[in-house]
Amino acid sequence: PPVSGEPGEAPVPNEILARAIAHHKAWEYAEAESCYRELLALSPEHPDGHHNLGVLLAVQLMRPQEALPHLEAALNADASNVQYWFSYLDALLRAGHADLVQQLLPMAQAAGLQRAMVNALLERIAVASPGHSAPAQEAVPQDAAVLKPGRAAEPTRQAMQALADLFQRK
Repeated sequence: PPVSGEPGEAPVPNEILARAIAHHKAWEYAEAESCYRELLALSPEHPDGHHNLGVLLAVQLMRPQEALPHLEAALNADASNVQYWFSYLDALLRAGHADLVQQLLPMAQAAGLQRAMVNALLERIAVASPGHSAPAQEAVPQDAAVLKPGRAAEPTRQAMQALADLFQRK
């Protein structure tokens, strides 16, 4: 439906994105997915649309493999965006591609991925590895949630909201 005031007027991408984000923040995931897909049909190269849809698919809907093309499209559009890197690497881990994450970490760090984010990803790789031994506590950022074996793929509602808030920043 049109969102800009004039009857029959086609919605503009930023209005659709705002509507998608509002649904996403309200935990209305089916509506958010529909809006993100509407945005990408109108503007197929929209990096934030791809990124946000990828995060929704990977984190909230637990379909990380389906999220990867969208996160790759966002990253291809702006390889300097640290949040795009983190979201892509996170989805790769969720999809079981820890080896690829380790290969891509140097590129992500060169693009500006912070050490704390790298440590969080490495911790998740270690927790997911068979026969893991937890790394030293100082490798985990002070404000990061403590990961417990068997719970790494199930973020808390608070953690999901924090991620949702992060991807909306510019």
